Amino acid sequence: MKKFIFILLLIVQTTQAQQLPQKVNTYLFKFSASISQTDNKALVLFFNDEYLDNQSKVLRVEADTVYKITSTQPHKSVSYGYSMQPYAYIVHPDDTILIGFKNNIPFFRSSNNDPFINVSEIIHQKAGDLELPERQIVSYKRAPSYQKLIATNLNNKIRVLDSLNKEMHLTKEDYKIFYSQIYSLYYLDVIRPFYGKSMLNIDSLPADYQKEFKAIKSFVNNEDIDQTSSLFKLVAWNYFKYYLMNGRYKQSLGQGLNIIKQNYIGSLQDFITFKYIKDNYAVFRTSEKQLITNYKTNTTTKEYRNHLDAEENKYKNVLQDSIGSVVLHTSDNKTTTLKSLIIENPGKLLYIDFWASWCVPCIGEIPYALGHIQKQDSLATKMKYIFISIDKNKKDWLKAVGEYKLSSVQSNYIIDGNSERLLKNELSLNTIPRYIIISPTGLITGYDAFRPSDRDFESKINMFLTSSN
Repeated sequence: MKKFIFILLLIVQTTQAQQLPQKVNTYLFKFSASISQTDNKALVLFFNDEYLDNQSKVLRVEADTVYKITSTQPHKSVSYGYSMQPYAYIVHPDDTILIGFKNNIPFFRSSNNDPFINVSEIIHQKAGDLELPERQIVSYKRAPSYQKLIATNLNNKIRVLDSLNKEMHLTKEDYKIFYSQIYSLYYLDVIRPFYGKSMLNIDSLPADYQKEFKAIKSFVNNEDIDQTSSLFKLVAWNYFKYYLMNGRYKQSLGQGLNIIKQNYIGSLQDFITFKYIKDNYAVFRTSEKQLITNYKTNTTTKEYRNHLDAEENKYKNVLQDSIGSVVLHTSDNKTTTLKSLIIENPGKLLYIDFWASWCVPCIGEIPYALGHIQKQDSLATKMKYIFISIDKNKKDWLKAVGEYKLSSVQSNYIIDGNSERLLKNELSLNTIPRYIIISPTGLITGYDAFRPSDRDFESKINMFLTSSN
């Protein structure tokens, strides 16, 4: 079986490593390296795990640093992206991909001098760069010209690939890897303008554009395509999320499962079903409990079933479990616990905002949070917004409280140093900002909840309130 890996590499100063660029959908299968500590540069990798969930890793770089990716399968495909341009590389048995740096630009080499290592670079060089407009300005009116642009680039790449196939005598399997990557990138571009749009009016799309969306269904169910590729899986997932669900992504698990059955087959159907449940588990775990149970009973993929079981175990009861003993302090040196906050707010949903004075994204969310707190509506009587800082220095916290106008917020706390490890272990609190939702009965129903800036914040809170009743 092949593995397809897509890595995005960026060079940044290590002093800025905490302020990472926005993550992109990529996938890293295996990575090992010998890292020098003498240089002030860093290699930032944005990647997906096997479930297409965003991850990132920061590693130090110098000119003679060599990173290795080896083949643990009889045949593996590797892809990396630099400056947003992805390239595919093939790691044959007993071969190793070596990633080096020249003038801070990464380059890939085969330890066995495999001639196929540069096929993707050649395709890119001969087909030319594709300069796409921002997705926000690809309007319905501009869709035909946008489609023509990406279709031209697709045809150029396929033409170059076919020419290389004649020159280099690619095996059928190798050709399929590059062909699948080219088409996966094309279909991602087809979907790209509609990322994040809700209630897309399908009928308003030009007829030719609609045909391309429909062609994706044949593509994702084509056994001649490299279906192990993370780019391929991303096409299948985005097609479901942004096109098939048409703005109803989190509204109905039953409806979503029916759409998946109608449009996907085999292991891909199982994967899309699993990811749909996993990504929306906080919303569906109570209201759609029976459907989730049915899926776990029927899936043949033990890994998916175990993952959902582990997801359920995250939803602890603060009134009963050890997490309730986490100690919190107020600005006037009063002490309380997480459990006490539930008792002191009977019948209310608790929305907890974990932040710190040094966390730029956290601070960016504060104006939205204050907007929700200051609203005098029915939601205010049902929900309590709570700030919990993980600052180690109380003075830094108090300074930020004043600077960002949080002094008027009654529910504003800093975690006790002795409780920090307990909190991190119980919630896997490794990064912030982080938001959790606790039901009136003390159950953590939102383990990694939506941000205050979410435009559907109120409707999503109401969904949690409904499921708590």
